Amino acid sequence: MQSIQLHLIDEPTDAMRSDVWGDDLDDLARSIEQLGLLQPITLRAVGERYEVIAGHRRLSAFRKLGKASIPSIVRVADDVTGDAMKVHENLYRTDVNPVDQATFLARYAMRTNMTPTELAKQVNRSEAWVLSRLGLLNYPEYLIEMVGEGRLSMASAEVLNQIENLAVRESYCRAAAQQGLSATRARYWLAQANLGRLDLNNIVVEPVPSGAPEGTQPIVKFKCVFDGQEYEADGMISVFCLSENLMRYREVLAEASAEPVE
Repeated sequence: MQSIQLHLIDEPTDAMRSDVWGDDLDDLARSIEQLGLLQPITLRAVGERYEVIAGHRRLSAFRKLGKASIPSIVRVADDVTGDAMKVHENLYRTDVNPVDQATFLARYAMRTNMTPTELAKQVNRSEAWVLSRLGLLNYPEYLIEMVGEGRLSMASAEVLNQIENLAVRESYCRAAAQQGLSATRARYWLAQANLGRLDLNNIVVEPVPSGAPEGTQPIVKFKCVFDGQEYEADGMISVFCLSENLMRYREVLAEASAEPVE
């Protein structure tokens, strides 16, 4: 292990994480200030300088603290080997979101000309896993954003992306991101959507008001099948109901609310 001057260390060419300067960097910096660096970063020598392989956030925290040097492990590696090291150092971290994984894998595959089969062996994952990550980059932009921000799980996104009607797909993805949706329930939505059993009149998407802060999302509302009122998606739940039972329930409500005959 060596202590390397920070001014000699360059940011990684292709960083795995896109949010290295997120809000939790302050927490990491405070932890390092109080307890010290518990694990050195990993670098590779590039001429007379160094590039980060693992520990990008730790390096950023050191820079934030105004440190002059950082404990490091220095490896000798070319570009391809360096990328392989980044994969094995970062791909299995739970705090790396699927979009960052997908972006990195796509760049790595392009640089190495690896097939999905070869890439799967390189990263010690199934070919199906690799294909799902690479396929994520072809999803609609709003869906990529939801997965990247953690508002929708990768499993649910994979299912909802198969909804054929584009308007229904976007509306249900926004609803799922607001109320949360398991992959099992997403498969039910998919089946209903592609069978044409989803009532499009049940979906209300309110446009973003003019002058709203950047990044404000449209409000998705659903009409409740029981009282006919519109409610925001995060207050709704989806339930299984036999269509005949629902029709009978509505008939009972109509009978109960009818004007009494004098």
